[in-house]
Amino acid sequence: MDDAFEGAFGELSYLAPEFTPVDGSSFPFFDLREDELLHALGLPPCSNIITSIYYPYLKGSYASGAIRRCLRKESRKRWLYFSYLSPLFDLPFELILEIFGHLHPVDLYSLIRSSKALRNILLNRGSFSVWQSSYCQHPDIPLCPTGVSFPRWTSLLFGPSTCDEEHFAPQSEFLHFIDNPEQRQILWTLVKASYQSNALLHSTYHSYTVHIYSRTEVDKMALQMHDFLRAISENDPKAEEEYAEFKALHTASAKRSTEHVDRYNAWSLNMFRMVMAESRASSSLVIERWFNQLKSMGYHPGDVSGLEMDVADILYDYGLTRFSKKVFRQSLPALQLRLAEEKASRLATEHELLINERKNAVRDYYEAYQQTLDPITWNHLPHWSRILDLKTIFRYTHFGECDGTFPSEAVQQDIRIFIEKWIEAGRRHFLQLLPDDVFNDSIEDPLSLACAVFFYPPPREHCLPTTALLGWQDLALHLDCFTPLDLDVVLDGADFTPVISFSLLGHDIVKHLLKTLDLDPNHVLATELVAVKQRFVCTTCPLVRSHGTRGTYVMTIAECVSHAHENSGVHTPTSFSPITEEALESVLFHEDAFSLAGMPLWRCRRCPRYFRTGESRRSIIAHIKEESTDRHKVALPREMDDYFYRHPAHPTSRKQCFLAMDEPANYRCKRCITARKARLWKFNQIRLHLKDKHEVATPIPGEDWYQIDFF
Repeated sequence: MDDAFEGAFGELSYLAPEFTPVDGSSFPFFDLREDELLHALGLPPCSNIITSIYYPYLKGSYASGAIRRCLRKESRKRWLYFSYLSPLFDLPFELILEIFGHLHPVDLYSLIRSSKALRNILLNRGSFSVWQSSYCQHPDIPLCPTGVSFPRWTSLLFGPSTCDEEHFAPQSEFLHFIDNPEQRQILWTLVKASYQSNALLHSTYHSYTVHIYSRTEVDKMALQMHDFLRAISENDPKAEEEYAEFKALHTASAKRSTEHVDRYNAWSLNMFRMVMAESRASSSLVIERWFNQLKSMGYHPGDVSGLEMDVADILYDYGLTRFSKKVFRQSLPALQLRLAEEKASRLATEHELLINERKNAVRDYYEAYQQTLDPITWNHLPHWSRILDLKTIFRYTHFGECDGTFPSEAVQQDIRIFIEKWIEAGRRHFLQLLPDDVFNDSIEDPLSLACAVFFYPPPREHCLPTTALLGWQDLALHLDCFTPLDLDVVLDGADFTPVISFSLLGHDIVKHLLKTLDLDPNHVLATELVAVKQRFVCTTCPLVRSHGTRGTYVMTIAECVSHAHENSGVHTPTSFSPITEEALESVLFHEDAFSLAGMPLWRCRRCPRYFRTGESRRSIIAHIKEESTDRHKVALPREMDDYFYRHPAHPTSRKQCFLAMDEPANYRCKRCITARKARLWKFNQIRLHLKDKHEVATPIPGEDWYQIDFF
């Protein structure tokens, strides 16, 4: 004992004669070591402490405990039960052995540890049939390997874990034993494999999932292989034959051992899964009991359900497998703090869900309101998220004013005013960007003209496919991009910092190209450019290489403007020239352009039926003609009056036609009479086409083919 302990006893020695310092060595188990105590209690040694850390419910031979628990449950179901087994030993010895043969191996292991008499009976050589019969009646338990007796094997399976002095490791740690990869593969067939290391414990999820090997056995086997290989290299006449016999003997032994190891590992993992399933089920019942206790105290079930991990940690810390009122009272203050946190989180989540629910109601109402407006203005309206900050709507969504009912009249009034000021602010902003000396004062709406070109310097990949916007039809599609998020700026009519600018170069290019087509720039609207089929080429840029040759791409008017901005400082209005009529016919044939008439982007202007999705032009016209309501009944529907094309906010890029110049592809077949007659060919291609398609071996220029001019 230490000095402090002896001093304490010395002060108390005057009270009674027996209060005198004693030598600690006189106490039982004074010299018991920690590893011996763990072994005696059936606990895993410290070297394999990971099992006890990850699985606190696995104590000792958990397989033995699990099997005994199942046997006890089965015994309780039987109506015939003997409390006293002493009359059993009055039976003949052969009959006793016959009865023992029907027991489970774990029961036999318990019997040999209960008394010397039973131990002597079951460990006698004459009891071999008892052990054999017991294992045969339970085929799920792996049989003992060769060279191990039934009692010894049963002790290993169901007794306390024993330390294994061997060091086990996977194959990767033994690569240096033999350099030859072929001989190394032979080595793994000669040594016995295992799944465990450091101690004879049952398998768990943290055990090795691949075979591991004893370092001592691998070292010994590698040394013997070195001896044989050295003898073979020295031309020993019997070395190869002896090496073959050596491999055959040890391969068969290692194969039998590995098969047994695999069977044992499968059984052990099944036992582990069963024990873990039972422990989880038991923990769930205890946790449910804690939850019910908290719910009976008035706590919200949603708050209580969030404490599962907290209660599980308490059960782990106290090692509980059943409900304990004492531990519950001790843990209640900490749980109450966690319940307060869960309640705050739940209330915040419920409030957020309520806000989202009301926002969805605002969105649905806004979409219904949009359908009451002129369909041609649908593209100009702000996104529904913009109106959420309006005062009436914000008070409804966040504070639940008006007793939680939707204030439709007030909201409709605010939305109407906001939309008017929204469009007004956008138009006012863009009109301020127009130079004073570019458009005549007689033009009523200069923003609607095709030559009202605006330039957006950094292109937004998620929004704008080009850097140039032509007219109000392009600008209105992207008011959300250019209008400030601050509603006060929109509602108060304040000016805001411009993010786009008027493009004088783009204006001059559109004006010049329209004049080349004999069109008046002061009257051509941006919406009418879709009907302009003329294509142009850039005469300033050098030829580009594509399809194995050099040439140039043909462009629309809008593409010419974007091309000039992407190559600023180089182009002028005269940089673009129109192609000939024949070339235009061929280009339109080759272009993989989308047919606007067939695209599902047409809307009816007389009803909101196609608010969400459009239809083709033919379907919309049929809808207007066939609809029986008073708003329809139009015999000859007119575009823009009865139906219109809704320009997409994110149009798909058009595939441009490439005109080859190095080896001109300006040949056309005169024998084709279908729409394919406008197809362009190179010279070698037109000759093969005439030969294969029209069986003309020697084509004659002017009769079978002819060339067209591009410019």
